[in-house]
Amino acid sequence: MKTLAIETTAPVGSLAFFDDGQVLRHWTLPEDRRSAATLAAELQRALQAIGWRPNDVELVAVSLGPGSFTGVRIGLVTAKVFAYATGAQLIGVDSLDAVAENIPGTYSPLVVLADAQRGEITAKLYVWEPTAGWLITKQSGLVTPQDWLPHLALEHQFWLAGPGLYRFKESIGDQYRMVPEAFWSPTAVGVGKLAWKRFLAGQTDDIWTLAPIYYRASYAEEKRAPR
Repeated sequence: MKTLAIETTAPVGSLAFFDDGQVLRHWTLPEDRRSAATLAAELQRALQAIGWRPNDVELVAVSLGPGSFTGVRIGLVTAKVFAYATGAQLIGVDSLDAVAENIPGTYSPLVVLADAQRGEITAKLYVWEPTAGWLITKQSGLVTPQDWLPHLALEHQFWLAGPGLYRFKESIGDQYRMVPEAFWSPTAVGVGKLAWKRFLAGQTDDIWTLAPIYYRASYAEEKRAPR
């Protein structure tokens, strides 16, 4: 089964192409422009480079967030439109889970955190099981890293990863172990791997109801809301 994976929640987005769960190619979007401005053109270029027609794609996997509001929306809309136009099946993936998917099990327990703005994070705690991979044992919504991590450290000697480290690394300090920076951001490869596992388990998502993962409204939405 030919699969297209889309990741646009991180500052640098990416695409990945799979055949029956095996990675064929990873395609990074331009770093000097936002994914919203480049995704459509880069997707067309990537399909041509790998020799696929749009209708060859049978499964579309997409990162749902948490992450950039604009990035999440452009990725999900693109995935939905592509799946609708080609008749492909659709699967959405949590971007924190996509980060963990690319990290070796030797970094267990693992905390993956995302920047939720206003000094807060969203985070998940994972443990590695050899037969099952990364399992979520705890998660948190909107908290400050200074409140959540010390409490968690009383129970676990964990490693840190996730795009939230780009903002909070300095304020967190060096009292916590961090995985190499190459593993901090979600990638389309991680999205595609998780989607393939869900597909093999008989799970797909509805094109009309699949929604982004947001933990708060955007600043523009809050400003527009009735007071």
